[in-house]
Amino acid sequence: MSYLYQREAKKILYKLKHSYGTTITFFRNTGETKNYETGDFTYTTESEIVKRGILLPLDFSSKFSYDLTFLAANKNFQYGANYDTGMRYLIIDQRDITFDIGLQEYCTIDGKRYDVISFEDYAPSVAQIVRIRYTQNRE
Repeated sequence: MSYLYQREAKKILYKLKHSYGTTITFFRNTGETKNYETGDFTYTTESEIVKRGILLPLDFSSKFSYDLTFLAANKNFQYGANYDTGMRYLIIDQRDITFDIGLQEYCTIDGKRYDVISFEDYAPSVAQIVRIRYTQNRE
């Protein structure tokens, strides 16, 4: 990647951080131990706070689920539903985080937990684009 392209990407990233920047806490599982008396697992995690992660607006594409009778000819519509998937995108500046984001990590934003669905490097040593999904009823 050329120096000018990388410099321009950093300028755009800086503007986005000030427009859409929010505090994001990433959690990574570092190990687990099993209590053989109770059978419970104890997970150890480490966290890292990103002060200005770029949280893009919600993906407003709704999903539609339906019963198979919806496809059959000459049948009444039985049931179906539109629902939101809760998918969002994050852009994380490489300078703001010390570890590589993987699928086993999760993050919290405003007290809500999001699981990492996918991630990719936008440009080497510039930013990572992370796709996250809101998970209800998770601690």
